[in-house]
Amino acid sequence: MSPERILTAHRGTAIFQLSPASVQWTNGSEHIRCLRLTPEGLFRWYAGCCNTPIANTLKPGFPFVGLIEKVISAQDRTEEHLGPVRAHAYPQHANPPLPEDILRNNRVWPMMIRVMLKILGWKLTGKGRPNPFFDRQAQPISQPEIVSKKADE
Repeated sequence: MSPERILTAHRGTAIFQLSPASVQWTNGSEHIRCLRLTPEGLFRWYAGCCNTPIANTLKPGFPFVGLIEKVISAQDRTEEHLGPVRAHAYPQHANPPLPEDILRNNRVWPMMIRVMLKILGWKLTGKGRPNPFFDRQAQPISQPEIVSKKADE
């Protein structure tokens, strides 16, 4: 998938945050690949067949998926299904710039607190399983390619 098909109109990436148990593959799971920028970094998931970014996850026991919105099926990619946009990370880098009312009303800290409360809830209610990115032994479904050996390289 070309960058133009992943990026928003403001050259950003829309990410939907959800529990691992909420993610289901309808097809193509055999193409899922993983890379990490460092041995301890995020797990960055993508489709190996076309290099399309899919999602980011942390460690297997941390019930959180940052799913790239454009990989969600079109009929489910509506505000009715996903809810409204609640925050914009790094809005100063939007190109073209975001409207002034969005910049003025953007509240990152409340969003961070909501996400942390959701993650705690997902942990307590078992919504970390099943996890489509890790097997039952908490191993990645695709051996991650490590891009750099150390964080400072």
